[in-house]
Amino acid sequence: MPGPVPPSTGELLEAARGAERGGRLAEAERLYRAVLTEAGLLDRAAEIAECARGLGPKDFRPPLRLGQIRRDQGRVEEAAALYREAVALNPDAPEAWLHLSEVERFRAGAPEIELMERLLSKLGEGTPGSAPLLFALGKAYDEIGEFDRAFARLDRANRLMAARLPYDPDKDEAWAERIVRSFDAALLAEKGGEGNHSPLPLFILGMPRSGSTLAEQILAAHSQVHGAGEIVEVGRMLEDLAQLKPGAADYLAACKTLSGDELRRLGGVSVARLNALAPDKARVTNKTPGNIFHIGFLHLALPQARFVETRRDAVETCFACWRMPFRGGLAFSYDLRHVARYYRLHLRLMAHWRALLPERIFTLQYEGLIAEPEPVAREMVAFAGMDWEPGCLEFHRSERPVLTSSGVQVRRPLATAPSRRWRNYERHLGPLLEELGELAG
Repeated sequence: MPGPVPPSTGELLEAARGAERGGRLAEAERLYRAVLTEAGLLDRAAEIAECARGLGPKDFRPPLRLGQIRRDQGRVEEAAALYREAVALNPDAPEAWLHLSEVERFRAGAPEIELMERLLSKLGEGTPGSAPLLFALGKAYDEIGEFDRAFARLDRANRLMAARLPYDPDKDEAWAERIVRSFDAALLAEKGGEGNHSPLPLFILGMPRSGSTLAEQILAAHSQVHGAGEIVEVGRMLEDLAQLKPGAADYLAACKTLSGDELRRLGGVSVARLNALAPDKARVTNKTPGNIFHIGFLHLALPQARFVETRRDAVETCFACWRMPFRGGLAFSYDLRHVARYYRLHLRLMAHWRALLPERIFTLQYEGLIAEPEPVAREMVAFAGMDWEPGCLEFHRSERPVLTSSGVQVRRPLATAPSRRWRNYERHLGPLLEELGELAG
């Protein structure tokens, strides 16, 4: 079901000012940075983090935060230098090692691997706080070809995270089935043309690690597209829906009772918020993965919205999710069976939406994009309703911020062949392969 909506920019700003008035300067710095990141003003956020580096005793956290901003901006070498600074200031901080590992490529005999192993022995690999270090070591061992050791470290990291963020696949699957039953052809036929008809919203959906960030980067390289990233706009729309229908039993009941005027109001307010992000653009992307649950609602409120679904090899996608420590955490990703079930849930929902809205959904197959970049990218741009621009294939040169786990990868040219990294771990992936069944073929 729809979860809690993150605080808005206004709420973050109020909290930041309150912390500053109360003399809690470290908290104020963190909140101001969150405000500026939410508003897309990363340069100003970097200035604040830079100032924090020069205040008081040396602390590893300001360079760590500044490194993350530089990474999001695509300034990867600067980010690496800042992460090394953070590690030097506090070599016992697992999160500093994790961030460094995200931008470093390890070689056999690298002293960093031995330093991380010593810290792991000191902390104990069963300690919850050691999970970032275990993920970092898993990446390091993978890169030097020690796949059994990599799997052992990643397996321990994921078990620690699963204990901290438990996931119930039955609950998500039951919720998905309720959505499928509620948003049927009759409902969409009755209310499907009532909302705001602006073509501005362009949603990009897909399993994490399926190529959704790459799809957005290609589209955002177009002169008429603003790539907004993983914004919480749909969460705001759900808040607006709850205010319109305070007596509704739940989200699904509220959607069924919306009038044409209410749908136009919901869609119009959302379009106004998107337009404020980039008034001179014809399309604004929203790449929040959880929007897959809300395509029916979004079509009612925004009937001209378009949806790009990204797909990638099932095993590679699931394995990539399992070995990736996502920002904020993704509870389904910490268990091989759970991530496979979530992948199946994703397919189930998208099959339903495509059957109802075939002209509104474009499926981008990652392997097809790698094999034929220009024809596939052209098709996606045309689906978005725009003329082709050659700069779309120069996406890696873009200086737009990318705040997702794929931020480093999309700063590089398109790969020449799809990854099959999971093959190095096949002997360990029985639960995943079994749960995927025919999809693993």
